[in-house]
Amino acid sequence: MVEAVIVVGCVVVVLSLLMAPLFSTRPSRSAVLHWEARYSDVLPHGYSDFRGHWQSQDVGVHIFSFRYAEGLDCEEVLDRVKDRLGAYRIHQRVPGEIALRRSVTYSDPNGFDEFRFVCVSADRRMYAMFANLDSEKEVHPGLVERLHNIASGKSD
Repeated sequence: MVEAVIVVGCVVVVLSLLMAPLFSTRPSRSAVLHWEARYSDVLPHGYSDFRGHWQSQDVGVHIFSFRYAEGLDCEEVLDRVKDRLGAYRIHQRVPGEIALRRSVTYSDPNGFDEFRFVCVSADRRMYAMFANLDSEKEVHPGLVERLHNIASGKSD
């Protein structure tokens, strides 16, 4: 009986270790390299120090950041990323932040992809979120809050 409990316990530990990367919210180094390549068309000329902060594989969300070139201000960088995303329309724009969307209708006619950028001028760092929200739109406010928390240094 004791041996069976030990075996079951070992199996549970091994399975949890094997499954941990699948549900991880912190991207691996290789994932971050993949994101940098995937989003290279969006990144402004002269960017540096690309970082991956958070992901949700269930929903399809990446939160990342990069430093923008000296001599630019937040609004210039936001304009440049907006210009690079021609297929997206402005959903929201406030000082230091822009949200750009395009419609996607895989399983919901009101679904959307969203790029949201939040600028932290003191660090010359732009925080960004890409989210594919088709049937999971109800989680959007929480994702925006997470992006803001990461950009403000409250969470990573």
